[in-house]
Amino acid sequence: MAFNKEIKTKALVSAARHCCVCHRYKGVKVEVHHIVPIFKGGTDTEDNAIALCFDCHADAGHYNSKHPRGIKFSPEELRYARDVWYSNVKQKRIDITDDEEWRAFQVVGSSFHLKSGIASTVREPNGCPDSWFSGDSTLILGSGEVQEKNNSKTVALWKITLTPYWRHHFEKGFLVVGCLRYFGGLHSKLYGAQVEIIFNRTPIDGFGLMIIPENHTDYFHRIPAPQQLPNIWPLSACQTTYAWPIRNVNLSSTDVQTITIEIDKDVSWDIDYVAIVCQAKVLPKRVFISHNWKDKEVARQIAKDLTARGIGVWLDEAEIRLGDSLIEKIREGIDNVEYLLVLLSSASVDSQWVRKEVDTAMNQEIEGKRVKVLPVLLDECDLPGFLKGKFYADLKTMTNYDTVLNLIEERMRP
Repeated sequence: MAFNKEIKTKALVSAARHCCVCHRYKGVKVEVHHIVPIFKGGTDTEDNAIALCFDCHADAGHYNSKHPRGIKFSPEELRYARDVWYSNVKQKRIDITDDEEWRAFQVVGSSFHLKSGIASTVREPNGCPDSWFSGDSTLILGSGEVQEKNNSKTVALWKITLTPYWRHHFEKGFLVVGCLRYFGGLHSKLYGAQVEIIFNRTPIDGFGLMIIPENHTDYFHRIPAPQQLPNIWPLSACQTTYAWPIRNVNLSSTDVQTITIEIDKDVSWDIDYVAIVCQAKVLPKRVFISHNWKDKEVARQIAKDLTARGIGVWLDEAEIRLGDSLIEKIREGIDNVEYLLVLLSSASVDSQWVRKEVDTAMNQEIEGKRVKVLPVLLDECDLPGFLKGKFYADLKTMTNYDTVLNLIEERMRP
């Protein structure tokens, strides 16, 4: 038995094609797994479905109880992990790509500010039927065919915040407007109706609607997506996408970027996402984060925040691929960084892998090579003897997080 297409689609969309256990974006390398196997009484229902990457799928589905090592995934744990991840996706608390060079900073269409004209959402439909909305994200900009006609231009704007690193290291990018419905894009019954796109007060495009697609009566405007535009969630779910190249000189001097759209009367534009998709310079890896898997969430957060500050990070899940030699990749990682940040906890001090990583780095430090060990204490534990003379950052409570992050950054300054 297998899940039907509708249940698979719901699971993949709800997880944003990320693994619900390791939280990595996996694109096509993701499967919908039965939380409780069919042969154990599980069902092909939505409640029994979870999106997992190949590695976590193998861990969850194969466990030798005759030779137990580690702790088996329980149905309760998988279901809880799935529900927590679904909540993160729904509240947009995720990175939507694991590409080091590209990032998408997006807002939903309905998070707009209306300067003039009319706009409709699920909460304020203005006569638009429910079927015109793909969900809470949808904004129908302009009057179009709604009962309440607009007699003037509709002007709306969105604000998108870039993190300092991506603004400072911006190389090239695109302004993207996406619509989940195919025929919900930009359309009008009036030939030549005008549209203008403005990015931080600079017009980047203006055009008229002049093409009627097959099996339709409205005039549309379609532009092919640039070949360099990466396939990033949730824009990849949009059936109609408009994209315009933007340059560094187009960016605001602050982190907040403003996108303004002006459309003539009798024009409608269904908008689900407005995004800035940008490419930045690849950071050289400067710090290796050594940690136990139980401290993975803290390691990920530190890696994310150091990257945002312009510090390149080596983290195992981003650097080691299926089939790689763990020992070789870890040694290569340590050989090519300046610092090893070791997260000390009751779990990591007993980890042979963490000990090997710290041992390798300490030997290089003793031999006068460039690698320096930076200990961060996550909880009360017995420090390894060779680290007892080291000053360590205290992260036993997350209220110290910003202070610790600042200490790490200061230590890495030239």
